[in-house]
Amino acid sequence: MMIGAPIGVWAGAGLVDGKGTQAGAFAGAAVGAGAGLATAYLVPNTDIQPLAIMVGPLLGAIVGYEVSHALNSRPEEPQAVSLQPALALGPGHTVLGMSGQF
Repeated sequence: MMIGAPIGVWAGAGLVDGKGTQAGAFAGAAVGAGAGLATAYLVPNTDIQPLAIMVGPLLGAIVGYEVSHALNSRPEEPQAVSLQPALALGPGHTVLGMSGQF
């Protein structure tokens, strides 16, 4: 899980033009594995322990990839001028105009 989950997350996201890094996925998997092991240690139910150990790296890889994706994505540049038509309806009158943001 520590090797397969981050590679699968990184490769799958690469198919849909993700901008995250493989290092981010591996770092998240390591943190998730630690959380999974801690959960397995703290939960006395032996049926849940293997599930926590396996799911931790997968969830960590997804979160780590998404965090690295957010860090690598630039926000869109705001437009200097934005205009759009506006229509105001009232009782007995209609006003047509332009609404803008400068």
